[in-house]
Amino acid sequence: MVMHRFEEPLLVFGIDAVRLRLFRGDLAEQRDAELSCRDVFNASPHPIECIGPVLIEEASAPHKGFWTPG
Repeated sequence: MVMHRFEEPLLVFGIDAVRLRLFRGDLAEQRDAELSCRDVFNASPHPIECIGPVLIEEASAPHKGFWTPG
């Protein structure tokens, strides 16, 4: 979710890439970059504030069991 506050973009996220990889496990077809959202947004010509991870347990709930094959 990207929100705008005082004309400066703000991103608030609940799960970081490390935790998401823990949920996904060793799914061979699931490849991702080793970049955080902060790395990506730091390359932007505009300042984008990133806040997170926040509410980790709540954000984790939809992922529990979803990434398990079968």
